[in-house]
Amino acid sequence: MVRSKRRSDIAKLVTRSREVWRMSVVCQEVKKKSKGNPGWYQCKSCGQSREVIRIDHINPIGKQPDTMLEFGPWLEKLFCGPENLQPLCQDCHREKSKGDKKRLKEIALDEIPE
Repeated sequence: MVRSKRRSDIAKLVTRSREVWRMSVVCQEVKKKSKGNPGWYQCKSCGQSREVIRIDHINPIGKQPDTMLEFGPWLEKLFCGPENLQPLCQDCHREKSKGDKKRLKEIALDEIPE
């Protein structure tokens, strides 16, 4: 029973951390640099102008932490420098995230001893 409460607390920390990251100076700086026409942003992947843009980690931060020991390293990856961030439209972000998850899953499977 205690385990589920701890997971819930960690999930809350992850959610709040992501909210703070979206408002961070670095994230806002990357978003601002992607502005093109007034009110529109340029996707780094497809080059299209979009009204809404997502800021993506070029090197993925990995899966959400399950324990407090995993939370610190995950948080360090979340709050990276601008060199690891890029503006992507929703479609490009979705496709990149799918590919990232697939690669991370393959890496995890390769690490399982036979």
